[in-house]
Amino acid sequence: MSDLLLFDDAPKSCVRQTSAEAFRVITETGLLSKRRLQVYEHLYHNGPLTAKQLSLALHFSAWKRVSELRRMGCVRELGVVVCEYTGHKVLQWDVTDVIPERVRQPHIGLRRRLRDTEAALAAAEAEITRLRVALEHLGWPELCGGSV
Repeated sequence: MSDLLLFDDAPKSCVRQTSAEAFRVITETGLLSKRRLQVYEHLYHNGPLTAKQLSLALHFSAWKRVSELRRMGCVRELGVVVCEYTGHKVLQWDVTDVIPERVRQPHIGLRRRLRDTEAALAAAEAEITRLRVALEHLGWPELCGGSV
């Protein structure tokens, strides 16, 4: 711990005690996406860690998720350490006691809704055509708007 430069004087154990309730709420309510939750859970159970350590443990590049979690207030920069892999000074991260508000990604929902709506429209147009043909065969063209 002597090579760790802390940003504040809060003891490491304080973060763990105050973040236990946040961890419970976050994991039970689904407030985080799958990858964010993987990073958060690993950091909670094994932190503090660097982004490189997280990436190696989780087998995917975790630094973007760490940045997102920081913006949400779920993790914080604990201090600067020398990376055991690169020898460079890097940030060390740990969880906080912050419970994030539900994060929305409207562009993902809108794309999905657009795709679903287009599929429903195509199905409705096919059904309209089928019904017009059926009505025409029954001799009711006036019900079809005069034409098929």
